[in-house]
Amino acid sequence: YTSQLKDEFATKPIIKTAFFLSQVRPALQQQKRLLILGPPGVGKTVTLFQVAQTGESVYLSLRNRSLLSAASYLSSRLCQIAHQKARSLSSADDWLQSCESLMQQVSVSLLIDDAEQSLDAAIELAKLQPGRGQLILASRSSLPMVPDDFQVLRCQGFTPDEVTLYLQKANPDLASSVSTVIHKSGGNPLYLTYFAQSGSSVPASSIDDYHRTMWVRLSPNQKEIVAVIALCELAPTFDGLASIVGDYRQQQLTG
Repeated sequence: YTSQLKDEFATKPIIKTAFFLSQVRPALQQQKRLLILGPPGVGKTVTLFQVAQTGESVYLSLRNRSLLSAASYLSSRLCQIAHQKARSLSSADDWLQSCESLMQQVSVSLLIDDAEQSLDAAIELAKLQPGRGQLILASRSSLPMVPDDFQVLRCQGFTPDEVTLYLQKANPDLASSVSTVIHKSGGNPLYLTYFAQSGSSVPASSIDDYHRTMWVRLSPNQKEIVAVIALCELAPTFDGLASIVGDYRQQQLTG
């Protein structure tokens, strides 16, 4: 959600990257539909956040989302922006038609993140005509059957100068390690976030090393919960998660 996206980055150092300034922003002046591609942690979500700061927007991650869930949420948010009463529809097609109709009425950027996590939903959402607004999808990998009028941009991460600027803002005490970090991070912002938070002047060999370190530090109960969430098709509530873990543990005890 847009509010959660803004809250997530409210306390983090944000840099207007060359990618955003020289590629994304000019493209948005010419194109209605963009597809931003890049590996994990390279800055796709941050780019969407920067777009969200430029005007009215609706952000949605497709992680653990079905087409019906995604389309109904987008329609509801567009109704709010258009100051219209929320609609009650039953099928994904109806919700998609509602989205397209509303986008003819309001100028808004639809920001769809983690498109590769729900390909069926992403493919259908990519067909939306943005009307007065814009449609931007972010994905780790190329999407099949994307309309020809999508402009594809590849997010490359930080330049060496941007790595230096980021570390100066995030943790000035680690600025002396910048040359090594530039080499090992490859400009990956997520790697740099982990490095700045670690407090160690010795950078890890790769982002996977940071992930392994975080996993090792978890208790057995925490690891169990993370594993359960990863296997859920839909994001569980706290009560739902407790029920799933309780049932799993009971099965382990009873065989």
